[in-house]
Amino acid sequence: MRSSEKSVPFQVEENQIREVLREFLMNQETAPLDIMYSFDIKSIVREMYPISFLSVQCSVKWSALSIYEKVTQIPVQKTKTVFIDRNGWEWSYRGSDRVKINGEWQEVPYTPQQKLVTEMVSKTEITSTQRTNGTTDTKTFKEKVVFVDGQRNTPFANWISRMSFSRKQVQDNRVTGVRYIEKTGDVQKVIGTLKETAIQAVSSMAQSQIPGNRYEDLQCVPNCAANEETVYVPVYRVVYTHENRDYKIMINGTDKSQLFYEAFPEDATIVRDIADRAGVLHNEKIKYIAFLSVGILQLIAAIILFVILTDAWDALEALLVSSVFVIVGGVCLALSVKKRKNLKKLQTEAKDKWTALGQLRNQIVTIFKSSDGTFEEKKQRIEKLIKEYYTS
Repeated sequence: MRSSEKSVPFQVEENQIREVLREFLMNQETAPLDIMYSFDIKSIVREMYPISFLSVQCSVKWSALSIYEKVTQIPVQKTKTVFIDRNGWEWSYRGSDRVKINGEWQEVPYTPQQKLVTEMVSKTEITSTQRTNGTTDTKTFKEKVVFVDGQRNTPFANWISRMSFSRKQVQDNRVTGVRYIEKTGDVQKVIGTLKETAIQAVSSMAQSQIPGNRYEDLQCVPNCAANEETVYVPVYRVVYTHENRDYKIMINGTDKSQLFYEAFPEDATIVRDIADRAGVLHNEKIKYIAFLSVGILQLIAAIILFVILTDAWDALEALLVSSVFVIVGGVCLALSVKKRKNLKKLQTEAKDKWTALGQLRNQIVTIFKSSDGTFEEKKQRIEKLIKEYYTS
């Protein structure tokens, strides 16, 4: 197997990391409103992670006994049972005639009779056999593999495999001043599986190339060549702190918009408010659906009951009994209308709340990025906005 190793150098500068982190945190709906200045970066480590680009080129030399056949139609005489009715008509199935005997109608079965018939039967004959051979076209099968800490298909490994870079960025030499994460995991096993898949595919191609009507003694000799190209991609491992707790985020070293994280700082008040509002909306929706369903069922029951009772009771009595269901159904439908209005009101309030929160975050970002005032002055203005938001 041929193998090569390449690297993608960092395109994102280290001095951009703090701004990338600020932008990421302010875009999180539940992050603290003062997060722009309330976190500290603890460490930034430049790392290179391996992506293995595997390819298997495979073809098959095949040999088989091709069998050529001819199909002919020949007449064959067979005995067939037929059934004759009282009028002499011939039928292919058992039946009977209805006949009046001694004044009573009776079923008289058809008379079975053996008959000699001629049928055409297909006959297959081998006209010739010939040993044939050939070679399939070479097909290429590819797979991208990422192992992190010896494991594949983890969330972080999948994020690494999706990292974008252009082939123009790839260089043959290792990047200096960074930490290389060496390959782990059984890449050879993946290559073996890829080879098996390739051999099965080209063997199926070989079967379609064999001439004749059918074949026997198929022999396939695969010819496969495997290549592995390892490309190391750049990642910033950033550890930052907020309120004495450490958080980790990974940033693509070629595209700062591609991030991987498992947790970030959250404002307990905002999280609780989201949960409370979601719970209230859910309960109100359940009540609306319940009243609406009961109301409709009560009206349907009233109609069915009125139809049933009018057959046994006086029409007025049936109407009185059914009217009870109509009244209950009407009350439930009226309550469902009220609950629907209340549900829409709550949804509007929730939307307005999050719109206001989003506008506040935009204000905070604008203040923080402006060149007007010192850091402490900006911080005081932001804290004032946050205080006004929570007291309003």
